[in-house]
Amino acid sequence: MSQAPLLFILGPSGHAHEVAAYALALHPDRTIRFVDDHGAVEGCLTLAAYWEQAQSGRYESVMGSGRCEVRRRMRDQIRPPFATIVHPSATIMGEVGQGCIIAPGPSSRRLPGSRTTSW
Repeated sequence: MSQAPLLFILGPSGHAHEVAAYALALHPDRTIRFVDDHGAVEGCLTLAAYWEQAQSGRYESVMGSGRCEVRRRMRDQIRPPFATIVHPSATIMGEVGQGCIIAPGPSSRRLPGSRTTSW
């Protein structure tokens, strides 16, 4: 299997860390960089550093913020190609578009006879 491209996740939030966990479930050796549009979060790239690094290699980008106002503010800042991240335990019925994030199951209901597993 080939090496997964560098993944930039825009918006260093709790949701972004969940997205990173899904991406690592698919490719455990994948390199991930978080991008903060304000440059205020230690360890995160600024937008300028993101744009510079995006020009220098093989990468994908995905929106990491779960907050709609942040997603709207950052939507013009994200650079293609866009990553599609589908957790290995997710069930898909239909097509998944570019830039989508599909979280793992199970649903909030437990089915009779089901067991709880750790992620």
